[in-house]
Amino acid sequence: MATLLVTTLGVTVSAPAAQADTIGDFTLSWTSYPAADAIPMVKATMTAVLQDGNHTAAYRGSSCSNALGQSTPIAWYCFASTDTSSLRPGPDLDPTAWIPQAVTTVSDALGDEDWNGQQGLIVGWYHEGSSGARISVMNTATDAYRHVLLANPYWDSALGRYNFKALDDLHAGGMVWYGDYLYVVDTNWGIRVFGMKHIYDLGASTNGTTTCSGIGWVDTADAGTAPDSYCASTYKYAMMQIGFWQRPTASKSANFCLSTGADPRFSYISLDRTAVPDRLIVGEYCPGGAAANGRLVAYNMTDHVPTNGVPDAAWNLPVSNVQGAATNGINFYFNQSDGNTRSGNLYKALPSGSTLNLNGSPRKIPIGPEDLSIWQSTGHLWSVTEHITSGSSPGRMIYLMPSIY
Repeated sequence: MATLLVTTLGVTVSAPAAQADTIGDFTLSWTSYPAADAIPMVKATMTAVLQDGNHTAAYRGSSCSNALGQSTPIAWYCFASTDTSSLRPGPDLDPTAWIPQAVTTVSDALGDEDWNGQQGLIVGWYHEGSSGARISVMNTATDAYRHVLLANPYWDSALGRYNFKALDDLHAGGMVWYGDYLYVVDTNWGIRVFGMKHIYDLGASTNGTTTCSGIGWVDTADAGTAPDSYCASTYKYAMMQIGFWQRPTASKSANFCLSTGADPRFSYISLDRTAVPDRLIVGEYCPGGAAANGRLVAYNMTDHVPTNGVPDAAWNLPVSNVQGAATNGINFYFNQSDGNTRSGNLYKALPSGSTLNLNGSPRKIPIGPEDLSIWQSTGHLWSVTEHITSGSSPGRMIYLMPSIY
């Protein structure tokens, strides 16, 4: 492959070979999860969660400013101290670690960018231990946010009751808040769907508790808290999965990013409101040096759900190490990571058939960029960084970049 970037960056820009059968690879079928409606607890609304923050983000804070690197975002937020220091995997693996990956906003949710008088954003995290995935729902008027556990509901035949459990191995690399739905990519399987009308309030439920670290129905009497209660890893709220757009079989990691015959990788997701109908944009992360840079596909939406699970369009990515993608209807934008000490790059590209042609030089963005979400009325781009805030480490932030450069 023709490499256009200096090799010390650890990333490549090249023209990958055409990937066969992309549409077929990314075709998904729907499975409904009716148990999401059957958990016997009090439900909450997204409006209530937006008004119930118990952590405060620091607007243009200094605790995460090392993550700015060479970038000049319009704005940024540092997470509260309790959410800044989870360790990365490896020798320092922390089984209690939560790692931020995804971002979406009320601009994705509704065309008028207003949720019952609230403006907010959501950050998605995965857990290094056994707690699965969570979201942080932030009210941008107050900078307060609240964690909500994402959960898998089911009929528990052993207990004879509806129950829920953690979402094992869900990386939650990207998400889209779209109407009453939250779409979350599952790397090997497709797109999980959660319901804004399926949020349960364990604090308001007589059979729920917020003092238990377990997930689902737990005999908490042994822990001296409350007898037999629903728990959500100490969180007040749990949001249930209502269905799954999934492949017939799981993709194999060994088959990711091949020049031909690659298994699809569902790494990140965004919403394109400029298309008619609206479309979900889903893409692959492929590291520098892989045989291909990855692919991008679009799913047409009808009444806030995919029309049929078959992609309407597909493109080959023009660069490697893409962590997020979004479009304003003219350019596609790509977040490219470059390790945990160097600023990332924001690329833009113009589509031409199945090709995406780079349009100008990249702009520097904070260190460790992840998913992308476009604020529809301005074209500005929201993202989140994943690296910890500790010593010389760059820090975690939610940030906003201008799309025009």
